[in-house]
Amino acid sequence: MLNVFSPHCPNLTVVDLPGITSIPVGDQPKNIYEVTRDMAFRYIKEPRSIILCVIPANQDLSTSEALKTMR
Repeated sequence: MLNVFSPHCPNLTVVDLPGITSIPVGDQPKNIYEVTRDMAFRYIKEPRSIILCVIPANQDLSTSEALKTMR
């Protein structure tokens, strides 16, 4: 839970986006990579956005799609 209190602070909206998916599974569209990447970029490109990038501890950081996107 995140609580932020301040009479001088603008409202804060927290959006939990899905991870960027490379391989379609089941009935996902063939262009699932583009769909999830474009969705993330709609939020990332906003100049007032604060991005919290969460990566599993057992994932190789050099191959992380999320970190590549944040550069």
